[in-house]
Amino acid sequence: MMNRRHFISYLAGTVGALWFLNSCKNKATVSYKTSWLSDNGAFGHMIRDPHFPQPSSEIRIPVLIAGGGVSGLSAARELVKNNRNDFLMLELNHITGGNAISGQNEISAFPWAAHYLPFPNNSNTELLNFLKEENIITSFDTQGLPVYNETYICHEPAERLYLHHKWQDGLVPEYALDTNDKKDIDRFFRDMDNYRRMKGSDGKYVFEIPLAAASTDDFTELDSKTMTVYLHEKGYKSPYLHWYVDYCCRDDYGSPAHMTSAFAGIHYFASRRGQSASAERNSVLTWPEGNHFLVKKMEKYVAGKVMHNQLVYSITKKGNGIVCEAYHVVNKTTTRFICDQLLFCLPYNTAKYILEPSICKVPETPPVHNWPWAVANIRLKAFEQERGQPLSWDNVIYSENALGYINNCHQLIRQHDPYYNFTFYKNILGATATEARRKAREMTKEQLVSDILQELQLAHPRITESIEEIVVKVWGHGMVSPYPSYLSRVKPTLIKSIDDRIYFAHTDLSGISIFEEAFYQGRNAAEMLLKQKSDSVV
Repeated sequence: MMNRRHFISYLAGTVGALWFLNSCKNKATVSYKTSWLSDNGAFGHMIRDPHFPQPSSEIRIPVLIAGGGVSGLSAARELVKNNRNDFLMLELNHITGGNAISGQNEISAFPWAAHYLPFPNNSNTELLNFLKEENIITSFDTQGLPVYNETYICHEPAERLYLHHKWQDGLVPEYALDTNDKKDIDRFFRDMDNYRRMKGSDGKYVFEIPLAAASTDDFTELDSKTMTVYLHEKGYKSPYLHWYVDYCCRDDYGSPAHMTSAFAGIHYFASRRGQSASAERNSVLTWPEGNHFLVKKMEKYVAGKVMHNQLVYSITKKGNGIVCEAYHVVNKTTTRFICDQLLFCLPYNTAKYILEPSICKVPETPPVHNWPWAVANIRLKAFEQERGQPLSWDNVIYSENALGYINNCHQLIRQHDPYYNFTFYKNILGATATEARRKAREMTKEQLVSDILQELQLAHPRITESIEEIVVKVWGHGMVSPYPSYLSRVKPTLIKSIDDRIYFAHTDLSGISIFEEAFYQGRNAAEMLLKQKSDSVV
C-alpha cells in the first residue's frame, strides 16, 4: 500500500533507527523482563475432542447462562432487573468480561483488549439508561442530551499519528500530503457523512447500532464486496486513505480492508451519531482498565452466581429440561447442570461442538472468521517525548500491520510521575484467518516481543532503555470478522432460539464486535427468555 517514495522514506527511518540503537549500545544498559499472560482460553479447544470424567455432582437451576462476557453479563442484568434471580453463570476464565478483561500493576490498571466506548447513539436508550445508572451519564439537559461524567471522557490530546518522522495530531494522515491525497480524504469523509444520514424506505437508518435497529432494506450489494474493492470503484487512489481505512478495519474487525465487507467498512464510519451536551460528538469514554470498568459495573448482577473455570462441553435436551455438562479445568471434575432455560452466550462457532445435533438443531449461520491478536502491556520509566504532537491516549505509527498503543495512564491525574503502562495492539495476519491462527500458535514470546519492539522503534528509537517489563497475551480467536456477505447471511438468525428454551447472545450473531452489540445481544436474548413460561423440570 506504500508507493516507492513512501517506502524509501520508511526504509531510511528504519535504518536510521537501527544505526542509532547500535551506536548507543555502550551508553545504556537495556534490561527488561518478558512474560506470557496465561489464562484458561487454551482449554477451549478441548471441546473438539471431548474426553471428560463422568459428572461427580449435579446442580438444578431454572436458568443457566453459558459464558461470562459482556453479552452474558448484559443478559444477567436484564434478568435481575426483571426480578429473575434464579440463575447461574458458567465462565471458562477465572474472571468475567470476555475480551473486556484487564490487568493491574503498581503503576495503573490496563486493558487486555477492548478499551473504550464511543458516545452511544441517542436512540440507544437501554444502553444510555445503564450509563445513567452507573453515573457515567450524570444527567440529561433540557434537550434530552446526556451529560457525561468528565472524568471518563478521553482527555486531550486524544490521538496522534507518527507520519514522515513526526507525530501529528489525529489519526487521519495530514502531514506532508499532496493536493490529490487531501482531495481523496476530504471526498471520502463527505461520502461517509452522506451514508451516516442515509435512511431506508422504512425510515430507519441504514447504518445503525445495534444492527438489529437498522433499516430492513436490502443492501447486499455493498456487503458482497470488500472495502478495498469499494474504494477502487469510487476512484480513491490516495495510499494514505487506503492505509487509514485498512487500519480502521483491522482495528475494529481484526481483518484487513481487502478481506472486510464494504458494508462493514462503511458502518465503521457511518453508524455513530451520538451527541452529548458535555463534549464533541466524536468523543469516547475510556478508563485505565478499558472496558473492564463497564464489566465491573455489571458484575454486581451476578454476585454469588458465577462459577469460574468451567468449560461447557455438552448441552442436550432431556424431556422438558436441558442438560448441560461442564468441566472444571482446575479441579478436573465434571458437573451436570439441569435447567429449564439456557442462554448460550459463548462464541457461536463453539455451538456445533457443544450442542447435541440430533437433539438441538443449531440455527444455520455462515462460518465465523476470527483473526488472532497479540496484545502487550509495556511498563516504562522516564519515557522521552518526541518531535510534534505530545504523547496522547491513542498513538499509532504509520506502518503496515500494527495498531499502535494506548497510554493507560492518560486518564490519571498525577504530577511528575515518569512511569507508564502502554498497551500495544498487533494483528497477526495471514492469507486466511485459519492460517493466521496457526501462525499465532507457532510464534514464540521472543518473536512477538521482537516484532513489537521493531514497530515501536520506528517512532521511538531508544524506547528499550525505558522498558522495565513486557507482558504478552495472544488472543487466538479475536472478534468476529465481517467478511463479504457475512452480515447479509447472518442477519436472519438474530432472533432465533431453540424451542424457546435455548437462546443465543454473542457479537458473532451481529458480525460487529463492539460493546454496544454485545450489550444488546444479551439484553435481547434475556427479554425473549422472560416472555416464555416453560414447564419447570427443576
